[in-house]
Amino acid sequence: MSNKHIVYWVNVDWYFCLHWLERMEAAISEGFKVTVITTVTDDSYRNKIESSGAECINFVISRVSINPVSFFIDFVRAMRIFAFLKPAMVHCITIKPNILGGVVSRIYQIPCVLSITGTGVLFTKHGCRSWGLRQLITRAYKFSAVGEKAIIFENVDDKKTFSKLKIGVDNAHYLVRGAGINTELFKPVGTYSKTDNVDIKILFAARLLKDKGLDSLVDACRVLRGESYTIDLCVAGIIDPDVKDAIPISEIKSLHLTGDINWLGTIENMPHLLNKVDVVVLPTRYGEGVPRILIEAAACGKPCITTDVPGCRDIVVHEQTGLLVPVNDSVKLVEAIKKMLDVRFCEQLGRNARARVLNEFSDITVIKETMHIYQALI
Repeated sequence: MSNKHIVYWVNVDWYFCLHWLERMEAAISEGFKVTVITTVTDDSYRNKIESSGAECINFVISRVSINPVSFFIDFVRAMRIFAFLKPAMVHCITIKPNILGGVVSRIYQIPCVLSITGTGVLFTKHGCRSWGLRQLITRAYKFSAVGEKAIIFENVDDKKTFSKLKIGVDNAHYLVRGAGINTELFKPVGTYSKTDNVDIKILFAARLLKDKGLDSLVDACRVLRGESYTIDLCVAGIIDPDVKDAIPISEIKSLHLTGDINWLGTIENMPHLLNKVDVVVLPTRYGEGVPRILIEAAACGKPCITTDVPGCRDIVVHEQTGLLVPVNDSVKLVEAIKKMLDVRFCEQLGRNARARVLNEFSDITVIKETMHIYQALI
């Protein structure tokens, strides 16, 4: 085939660089020409993409607006771009690119991959705030999924949800578990031991969104400190002000000043940080894809505490690789943290977690599966 041009379309540049850069580079090494369409928020991300050998097109798109006029304008812009690029395949990632890209690829009869990177609050019983919006997104997905498409899910629950809703019934459905982790970069350093002369050092690392559950974790740590435990709650993450659910940076700084958290900012060297903490906690309230931080922690041999929601329970197996707690249950969260005070228990969970990542979540596995889907579709 002479035309080996793949277009990736994703809502924002930092997300693509964090989760998809390695797969893009693998496609380039397989001989594909690659163009990335995304909202460029910083030239450093554009440079990362372009230095890897791809073209980057700035396509500003709102991740929160459902204004139909904006949707139509974005659709017309996309039609023009795809008419010019004439790709052999498009890989759409996140909701708006999935819907718009799915429709555009249907019109131009371009083979298309839709990546479902978590269903968020809309399809999680704890977080579904708008029945009408859920119905609208469901119908939009059904329309966009028609045609020559492959749908990739990161977890089993999302795959079941789409099958139940009869979305993409004529398409091939695949399960590719998350972004994939370089297990030579993310690995345990030394033997497991408690750190920094505190009872427990906890890491919360995620986008700073309210639904990630930082407030529940802060409450749990306050209870533990009230019982005379010494807790170092480290918080690292990406400030994402474009999302309505974002935690204001002023609130983060206030929690740091009161000693509730140890605010670290955005961290580049995650393997180093992970090997300095005892446990990673992510009490998210909604369905994730497979949270990268949980895979990274497991690869470093660190046990995790997270909520029993889609995506999280795909990487954390209760009492085998970590602990699962109910959503919004600070009491159970306190109990789970207390269990992690047992060094031997943590060490065993960490070993099991590392083995699970090596078997199912490594970058080698994820890249191989993704390239197989590309070849099958084209």
